[in-house]
Amino acid sequence: MKQKINSLILALILTVAPTFLFAQNSLNIIVKDSTSKELLVGVNILLKGTLNGTTTDLKGNALLKNIPSGTQQIVLSYIGYEKLILHLVFPLKDAKKPINVSLYPESEELEVVTITATRSNSRIEDLPTKVEVLGMDDMEEENSIRPANITSLLGDIGGIQMQQTSASSGNTNTRIQGLNGRYSQILKDGMPLYGGFSGSFSILQVPPLDLRQIEIIKGSASTLYGGDAIGGIINLVSKTPTDKPETNILINRTSLNETDFNSYISRKYTKVGFTFFAGLVNQTVKDVNNDGFSDAPELQNIVLHPKLFYYFDKNSTLALGINSLIENRKGGDMQVLNGNSDAIHQYFVQHKSLRNSGELNFEKRWENGSNLQLKGSISALDRSIENPSYYFKAAQTLYLSELTYFLKREKYDFVFGANFNGDKFNKEETKGIGVGFYSAASIPFQNYNYHTLGLFVQNDWRITNKMLVEGGLRYDNHSTRGGFLLPRLSIMYKFHPDFTMRLNGGLGYKTPLLFSYLNEETDLNNIYTHQEELKTETSQGVNFDINYHTTLWRTTLLTLNQSFFYTQLNHPIEYLTNGTLLNADKPVISHGFQTYARMSVDEFELYLSYVYTHSEKKYDSVNPQFLATPQHNLAGTFVYEPNKKWRFGIESSLIGPQVIENNDKTPTYGFIALMIERKFKHVSIVLNCENVLDYRQKDFVVLPYKAPTFKTLWAPIDGRVINLSVNWKI
Repeated sequence: MKQKINSLILALILTVAPTFLFAQNSLNIIVKDSTSKELLVGVNILLKGTLNGTTTDLKGNALLKNIPSGTQQIVLSYIGYEKLILHLVFPLKDAKKPINVSLYPESEELEVVTITATRSNSRIEDLPTKVEVLGMDDMEEENSIRPANITSLLGDIGGIQMQQTSASSGNTNTRIQGLNGRYSQILKDGMPLYGGFSGSFSILQVPPLDLRQIEIIKGSASTLYGGDAIGGIINLVSKTPTDKPETNILINRTSLNETDFNSYISRKYTKVGFTFFAGLVNQTVKDVNNDGFSDAPELQNIVLHPKLFYYFDKNSTLALGINSLIENRKGGDMQVLNGNSDAIHQYFVQHKSLRNSGELNFEKRWENGSNLQLKGSISALDRSIENPSYYFKAAQTLYLSELTYFLKREKYDFVFGANFNGDKFNKEETKGIGVGFYSAASIPFQNYNYHTLGLFVQNDWRITNKMLVEGGLRYDNHSTRGGFLLPRLSIMYKFHPDFTMRLNGGLGYKTPLLFSYLNEETDLNNIYTHQEELKTETSQGVNFDINYHTTLWRTTLLTLNQSFFYTQLNHPIEYLTNGTLLNADKPVISHGFQTYARMSVDEFELYLSYVYTHSEKKYDSVNPQFLATPQHNLAGTFVYEPNKKWRFGIESSLIGPQVIENNDKTPTYGFIALMIERKFKHVSIVLNCENVLDYRQKDFVVLPYKAPTFKTLWAPIDGRVINLSVNWKI
């Protein structure tokens, strides 16, 4: 027995001794981003061939202990960056002195982690304001599924509802956190080009192939960009030239008789670069449920977007671009659309749009991260709306100029800025067009010419390594509405590199524009209120979220997020059936929460989301809830990519009951989409099926044929849609 004990002691000594004899070395290391020089938090550091590892802390610092003497390989890995292997000989000459290491992004596409909407150009992990980003991978996937626009892509984001508002034209608005789409501000490269009369069809006219990323801020963001951002902002970021030339051509065909052709070319030289996008959409009208009315409109759309870049040096860039769009949409009674109108069959709606916009952006950057940016844009829109009751044609000019300076320091950042923007609207006097009575003069819309001067400042203060506070203050002076002071405060606290809390809130406002509150296809000749008679809508909003992100078992990435939101809208404007608009005496309140989980294991990815939304009109005791706003929405996405050649995906959602006319409630329904992709060297082929269950809202048209009325749309009306796309990329 004694001999066995001695043997065990000897074995234990022989096992432990090498650790004490050879594992007395340590490595102190600091890891930064190679471009921005920002400290990287959560970098995995591993002694190759062992389970001995650690991660960098909030200062980008890590201490790896118990390293044997001799030549060792230290592996550094971080999501979105190239793996780095250090070959070091231990013991080091100065083990106490930290080694500074830089990690390089895997490709240009991974620059999506840099956010532009907040003007601080920070990494998404370092923002006290929660920003959701759809990056290049999302753009490429959407380009193969819905190449004509980004409605489906935005609809996949929890807390965003894409609500179709017209069965005839397919018009759709973007609702954020339960608020009407008029409170969501759409930006293109940080510039508002889709306000008022331009707001219709805005998202439906933006192809994903022309975008690098989409940045979404939910909740009040008026301090950042002024009015119209009560519910949040959606910033569409255009592509820029990269060192690698790019040519992308896509052809797509759907079961709704839609054909898409998109092309994108990008080149970068020593001093100059350019991008060029050209897109064509052609869709013939289709009646899916054979009720005599179109479910998908006739559509012709052409988009051209050339952009030129001049590089004064590596830190100074000037960009000039032009964006042109021509579009024709027409829907309604199928007999009329087929050229067989009579005394009974007369209904149709037609929209014709011509938009030309120009953009300028100059940016000067310094090595410490500070930058100066001057940008401007002007957009000219001519659009007509025609139906059997009226013909309305008008022109709108939107313009913006903005100067911002971003000052970056070790403990704080400042953004100073000023902008000047305007909205000029003129209706065209037209008479005697078409069969019935058409006269813009009879439609009580008044021309206007508004402009706003805005001054803003923002400060990011890194109080400690765990706590960051962002304060913002904006003053807008509107030419007819006077001044608005808009404070905003955001706080981020990092309990741990993997565990973060954010709280932010602010004030907002929206000046009344009649087009924001009307159904322009039915109500233009039935309005008896002028914009000047209405009060400005104001708001207070708060958002709170907790985020947990970690790596499990070295191969599994897990992200959990729980968020809450609350918005109070004061002086909400209500449209009455007698053609009158008025400010309600009580507010609209929208609140709720979202639970989100994402897991990635090798070739598998899983997303799960649940959103609860409760929007209530406090001034309406009979019909307090907003129509077609589901309180419950459960969604999930599963992606399997076994290799670089194949990719499979399934997307599903369960939409809860919604209140519609007469306080009736809709049934809960499910939505499923399937996708399969086969990649070759330069070509990928995608077969996709939306609404596999073919769930449709069938009873949305109320006869008579001559002047039909339409019920609120709360579910798809176009049924199952299959598309096949071929994408050639070199």
